[in-house]
Amino acid sequence: MTRAQIDSGFSSHRDMSDLEHDPVEDRPKYQRVNAEAEQLAWEELARMGIRPGEGVCHIFWPTKKRILRKQFGVRWRTPAEMNPHVIFD
Repeated sequence: MTRAQIDSGFSSHRDMSDLEHDPVEDRPKYQRVNAEAEQLAWEELARMGIRPGEGVCHIFWPTKKRILRKQFGVRWRTPAEMNPHVIFD
């Protein structure tokens, strides 16, 4: 899956830079493992027939969160957890 395909799965009218993010994202360990965790999450979703698109963030983020915790020991809060006032689609 290409980065463009992944990004298109999260396209939105809202600029993601306006949102709060988990401070763990600023840590070197997270930055080292993030791409691998995202790739593993997309592979898992693809095996279930789930492709990038509207609403997929509600499946992708919890999958990524679980992978980060179980495989890399990183406790990460999703954008939805960090921004409870925002409705993601």
